[in-house]
Amino acid sequence: MNLNNKSDEATILENISLFSEIGVPTIESAKVYLAGIKSRECSIELSTFINMDVKFSIKEQLLNVFKLLKSGEINFSEKSYRWLTLLDVSNRSTTIKTFKRVVAYLPEERTKNYNELFVKHYNNKIYLCSYDYKVKLLIRDEFQDKYKKFIDKQGVFFKKQSSKKWELETRNPYVQITD
Repeated sequence: MNLNNKSDEATILENISLFSEIGVPTIESAKVYLAGIKSRECSIELSTFINMDVKFSIKEQLLNVFKLLKSGEINFSEKSYRWLTLLDVSNRSTTIKTFKRVVAYLPEERTKNYNELFVKHYNNKIYLCSYDYKVKLLIRDEFQDKYKKFIDKQGVFFKKQSSKKWELETRNPYVQITD
């Protein structure tokens, strides 16, 4: 939502609608609810352990809170404990895919003003593409195998680090990039 270049007002309205739809008072408690704690009371309680300014996902933070609880470092209600147990059990069945960090060097004039490029497959060739496909860079044949595993991976993309340097990044909590 954008109210004629009034992004602060738009953000406030988005938050209000989120709070009223889910029925919780803060953005942290809404994110806890959306991460799988489907109790408003427990979402509010557990939101005190959530830090929105870190790179870890809300789910990862909740799982860390659960580890702290099991080790006796923190304490909270039995109901929240049961919800975290459910979250932990459901998370165990999810496997995390790990990729080694890949760096690409691309000419600035070919990437225009884009900050993210995605790996796509078309006609047996692999491309780095902008979200709107206005930028389509063919990956050379000798590198096709290196990029094949990233094709259409949700939340996996190359992020611009400098004018020519691009690094593999992820927003997907089930994909991890290692050095």
